[in-house]
Amino acid sequence: MIYLSVDDSQDTYELIKNSDLIISFGTSLEIYAAFLNKKVISFLKSFYSKFNFIWHPKNEKILRKFIYGSSKINLNKNRTLNLYKIAFYLMTFGINFKNYKPISFSKGYLKQVRIDHYGFFSLLMNFIYRRIK
Repeated sequence: MIYLSVDDSQDTYELIKNSDLIISFGTSLEIYAAFLNKKVISFLKSFYSKFNFIWHPKNEKILRKFIYGSSKINLNKNRTLNLYKIAFYLMTFGINFKNYKPISFSKGYLKQVRIDHYGFFSLLMNFIYRRIK
């Protein structure tokens, strides 16, 4: 078992390719792992949970059975199509803005100026933190 933190420099995509089971807390890497037909368990429901291509355990007994069992969990028949829908949404955020280009959920460019929901103070603190580190 390998735990990856946000600051980890390991190649996450290569690690997923070489794994049999992915356990996550609601990251977009769940989508990548599901696309590779990996067993994916998420302990946090997200906006794409309703598409039923990632498994959410209901209790510890079922979780153990899924982890240690060799059987596959029956997920949505349209798994691949739903994965494409979510991937498209994450790339475009569902809206074609005239003056805004999204980078992620919290960042983007308004005309040519980068903005994010943290504001200038947070950006400044992150810049200072990276310089001292």
